[in-house]
Amino acid sequence: SWGFGGNIPLLTNAQTLAECQGTWQLPTDVGDEPLSLRVNRLYQNQPNPFNPRTLIRFSLAQEGPVELGVYDVNGRLVKTLVDGKAKAGLNAVEWDGTDDAGHRVGSGVYWTQMKFGEFLSNKKMVILK
Repeated sequence: SWGFGGNIPLLTNAQTLAECQGTWQLPTDVGDEPLSLRVNRLYQNQPNPFNPRTLIRFSLAQEGPVELGVYDVNGRLVKTLVDGKAKAGLNAVEWDGTDDAGHRVGSGVYWTQMKFGEFLSNKKMVILK
């Protein structure tokens, strides 16, 4: 029982730890969502393989401009899903299997690419018809 008189303080979250150590503070815009969602990440689409629709989720550590696009196996942009500001935390967009002109794309392998500042991530997805 050295130092705490037999009572060890319980640290229940990052905010409590920060206050206890007095070394840093969490940003004031942190909401009730889990802090694990406050990272830059592109998640695997679901379902995969899919027909005719799939849900693409991504998370951002902070609000800002993001680009999310679908590319074919030759690296050509097929569909722009997001090109602009997105909120911090978890975001989602549905892709209906069409290109930017509204035409249905064929069966095969496609890539989702997310750009957020210096962050770049790709995920493979498959359309089966």
